[in-house]
Amino acid sequence: MTVRPVTVADIPLLAEFWYDGMALRSQKQTAIRLMPDAMTRWSAYAESLIDDSDVIFLAVELENDLPGCIIGRVEKNIPGVLPERYGLIEQVVIDMHNPHKRQNTITELLDALKADFRRKAISHIMVHVPVYSSVEQGFWRGMGLKHVEDTFWMEL
Repeated sequence: MTVRPVTVADIPLLAEFWYDGMALRSQKQTAIRLMPDAMTRWSAYAESLIDDSDVIFLAVELENDLPGCIIGRVEKNIPGVLPERYGLIEQVVIDMHNPHKRQNTITELLDALKADFRRKAISHIMVHVPVYSSVEQGFWRGMGLKHVEDTFWMEL
């Protein structure tokens, strides 16, 4: 298993994985509605991240296969609050159709992302986890993250 930066050639496959995950989330969470061209938009966004110095965009390669990726971003904290900058795990995208291939994928990606954040002098990370997903919440708690706030959503 090798963790490496994402390339433009990786994006079509990762876009499929992203779409599968978001389609599943949209079935469970009504606040998420996918656009008809969602995969195309995500692909364009993903390509724009490759050269963004505030973004760490990593893929895992396993036996000439790509089971997933992680997107981390350096964010500024609220003025007057420490740390001044933190790492946001923006997205974890995995191949949901091959569970045996993703067994250690997220852990490997997270370890590499944390190392890159440390090189950028980032001391804390944050991740947004769906409220309905006790499995995801349990995973992140198991990785040492603590629940610090809830996000609320309202249609106007």
